[in-house]
Formats: sequence, structure tokens, C-alpha cells
Amino acid sequence: GDGGEQDKSKNELQYIIKNINVLNMRNKSVEERLAEQYTQLKHSQAAVLQSQINPHFIFNVLHTISLIDINQNGESTEITHIIDMLSHLLRASMNQKKYIIPFELELAYTDEYIALQNIKYCNRFSYIKEIAPETLSLCVIKFILQPIVENCINHGILALPKFNGYIKIKSYLSGKNMMIEVSNSGAEVSHE
Repeated sequence: GDGGEQDKSKNELQYIIKNINVLNMRNKSVEERLAEQYTQLKHSQAAVLQSQINPHFIFNVLHTISLIDINQNGESTEITHIIDMLSHLLRASMNQKKYIIPFELELAYTDEYIALQNIKYCNRFSYIKEIAPETLSLCVIKFILQPIVENCINHGILALPKFNGYIKIKSYLSGKNMMIEVSNSGAEVSHE
């Protein structure tokens, strides 16, 4: 029976050594994966840091331009006003905490966006609002109007020969629903 016992002990020892080697191989794999994840984390942290630095840099530059404009002209000018509107829209777009806002605030952002676009296009279109007062306090998704207004400008008004036209925003209640209509006097859309 001694030979059998030794064989059994030898087999158990080999089994233990084999499992230790497998465990070591697994640990190396885990270590390698941890090292990769750590590297990815460092890259992510750097990207977040850069995304935090860049907006502050932009705002500082815009503020500096405003100060130079006021200093050179002795008062605020159209340039200062444009920079203020742009800064306000940038701050709002970077605020990731508020996705749902009162319609009144959405309209204020849309007013600034349309004013900036109208400056860009030399006041070649007018802006009309027909807003039911009871809709102002209702909540909407932030910047829900901006892409629609942008399409009105790019694919409607700018498609006109002299792109003189209007953008109209209308809001009203229909039962329990708030209705928002965005229209423009732009070119007809072909349905080919």
C-alpha cells in the first residue's frame, strides 16, 4: 500500500502545482487587464480635463474680446452684444445637469440663436412669435427648437433668391398637450 499512497500523494502534489500555475496564469491575465483598464482610465481622465479646460479658455477669450471692444469704444457695442449672446448659448449647451427647462427659457435661447443667425445673414429675415402665455411655464427638452429653426434658415429661407423671409414660432394648448409650430416663408420643398 505504500506505493499507492506515494502515487496518490504525488498525483495530489502535481494537481496542486498545476492549479497554482493556472492560478498564476489567470492572475497575470487579470494584472494585464487591470493595467489596460488603468491606462484607459488615465486617457479618459485626460480627455475630461481637456474638455473642462477648453470651454473656460473659450469664455476667457470671449470675455477679453468684450473688454477690448468696450475699452476701445468707451461703451458696449454690437460686438459686445454678439459675444454676450454667444457666451450665454455656450454656457447653456454645456450645462449637462438641465435637460428639461421651462418653455420660456427655451424661447430665450431660441431668440438669441435667431438673433445671431440674423446678424450672420445681415438681417434678411424677420422673426415672429405667437406664444400663448400659459405655455411659458411648461417644460420642454432644452434646445428642442434650435435644429428646427436651423433647418428653416438653411433649407427654407436661404433657398429663396434674396432669402428675405420670416421664421414664425407659435405655441398653444390643445387639450392637455402643448403644441409648438415652427414655420418659415422659405422655398417650397420638392417631393421627388
